[in-house]
Amino acid sequence: MTTAQELIKSSAKQAGILAEGQALEGGVNADALLRLNRMIARFKNEGIDLGLSTLLAGDTLYIDDADEEALELSLTLRLMTR
Repeated sequence: MTTAQELIKSSAKQAGILAEGQALEGGVNADALLRLNRMIARFKNEGIDLGLSTLLAGDTLYIDDADEEALELSLTLRLMTR
């Protein structure tokens, strides 16, 4: 299990906006969390309910590994288009 913040950090690294050892700036972090929550809401509206409500950065994601990987990849792609 991972936290929303860990998922955001990993996605930001994969998107090339965060180098190893760096911390996300507050605005970028808040934007990424907003994008993650919108993405989860969009999935739910399309019939893909991961059992997640609006997340805070420290919230743990209790979802299976494949769903977590899909969220991370989707968030990475969204961060690459900011």
